[in-house]
Order: sequence, then C-alpha cells, then structure tokens
Amino acid sequence: MPRISDKKPAKKTKSGAATTTRIPALRLSVELLEQVEQAAQDAGMTTADFRRYALRQVIDRNSLLAEVQQMEERMAKQQLKLQKRMTQMHSALQFQFAVIDQFMKMVLTLAPDLIDDEAKSAAQAVGRLRYKSLMDSIPAALDSALAKVFAEKLEGNDE
Repeated sequence: MPRISDKKPAKKTKSGAATTTRIPALRLSVELLEQVEQAAQDAGMTTADFRRYALRQVIDRNSLLAEVQQMEERMAKQQLKLQKRMTQMHSALQFQFAVIDQFMKMVLTLAPDLIDDEAKSAAQAVGRLRYKSLMDSIPAALDSALAKVFAEKLEGNDE
C-alpha cells in the first residue's frame, strides 16, 4: 500500500513543546490515495494540507453535533416549561368559564319571570333599544385606529 507521510519534523517552541506533531505514516488503498491526490489538486492544496483539512472537517463536524445536541436538550427543557405554563393557562381559562357559567345561572335564577304581557313588552322594548345602540356603535368602532390596523392585516393576509 502506498504511504503518505509529512516530510517536516515537528516544530518546537523554546520550552521544547511541539506546536505541530508529525504523523509518521498513513496507509491508504491505491484508489483512496488517488482520490485524495485528485481532491487535493482540485482544491489547489498539497496532499498533506488536504489531509489536515479533511481531519479538521471531521473534528469540527463532531463538535458541531455535540453543540446541536446541547441546543436540542435546552429546547426540550424550554418546551417542558412552556407546556407547564400552557397547562396553567388552560386551567385558569377553565376556571373563568366556570365562574361565568355560575354567574349566568345565578342571574337567570334570580331574574323574575315576565308573567304579564306589559312587563314582557317593556323588556322587549329595552332589548331592542340596547340592540339598536350596539348596532349604531359598530361604525364608530370600525372607524377606530385599532380597527383600521386589524383590517389592514386582514387585507395583507388575503394577498
């Protein structure tokens, strides 16, 4: 099998520690060696530089995978917190519905029945008057700045 080795010895600092380390030999199949040499040539690199580059890519990818895994764990914890908060909000909303339900039952229980036609007619007249004032207030509400922003957002979603 062909061997690829660096020709340069390890560089030393003043204290004698090596800043780079030399790999004495790397055994590759003939096909793989040809592919490495071709890839290095295509990249405009020496074979040794290309090997260092390829090793760095693998190491960086592994560290990136570890970072992604840590991020996924953080996101899972946040998701659990959000789920707990949503459950609390759902319970509060259910409580509010129960209170409103009880209030309406109390109002309907305590409201006197309209036995005579005169009281019934008066209640219907008041109901019609309230409904008319509600309908009269709608154009003014639709003319407000908030209604205009809401309408613009709706029109923007239609496009």
